[in-house]
Amino acid sequence: MQSSAPPLPEYDNPPVIEVIFGVQYKDLKEFQSPHIGIFWEKFGRSKYPVCKEMPPLGRIEENYGPPSSHQTIKIESMELPPLPRVFFISEEENHLIQLQRDRFVQNWRKLREDVEYPRYRQLLPQFLESWEALKNIVEELGIGQLEPDQYELTYVNHIPKGNGWETLSDIGKIFPEFQCPVGNRFLPEPEGVLWRRIYRFPEQKGRLHVSMRQAISSDAKTPLLVLNLTARGFAEGELKSWFDMAREWIVKGFADLTGHDIQKSVWKRTR
Repeated sequence: MQSSAPPLPEYDNPPVIEVIFGVQYKDLKEFQSPHIGIFWEKFGRSKYPVCKEMPPLGRIEENYGPPSSHQTIKIESMELPPLPRVFFISEEENHLIQLQRDRFVQNWRKLREDVEYPRYRQLLPQFLESWEALKNIVEELGIGQLEPDQYELTYVNHIPKGNGWETLSDIGKIFPEFQCPVGNRFLPEPEGVLWRRIYRFPEQKGRLHVSMRQAISSDAKTPLLVLNLTARGFAEGELKSWFDMAREWIVKGFADLTGHDIQKSVWKRTR
């Protein structure tokens, strides 16, 4: 009997403040503004009563050539009038859906300190339900077929000053791979930081993009370290299993890249 894989790391107080599920698909050329309204009425108006228009996202595709060409940003000719990206926002504003001609995105956002992260096991079914609803509505309207060509899963983490660090010279305590040596050297402590890593998935199913930067919180004006982990790629016919794999890479990658002490003392790692 084959033993099951060990459980993923878990935390009672994880620093995640946003989780983003996304599917990019081939341009749905017959998709027009009235169809956005139909989707809102049929699926989401009671759950997402607020609607906003935003500029559309550009297409980004992972490729597997030389390191300098890991990502391709496609700029396509304007054969059709541009459609906005539309936000459908829940009453509490912590859940939203983003919809445009070639992209479907669903976000959870932590907007208050007293709100607990609902966990992937709860968010994934909500995303799959929304995605299936969009596919069904597109089919009912007879405006084409959704043909995914890229999936994306992003976790955004905020690590405020006082949670394991006080100055940028402490950054090695949070991210052991990133050191800011000070002392007997000419350069002082850095004023700001920007750090990036890229890791390839097996079988060309995508990559994990990791970035860390310094920022200031919008509410309390507190210095922050912002850690983004984005899995981006594609596997034919494997939407749910791809997202499960992406989540595993993000969770295990987070554990590899952050310090053991802060995992235990601040984020309350339980396993």
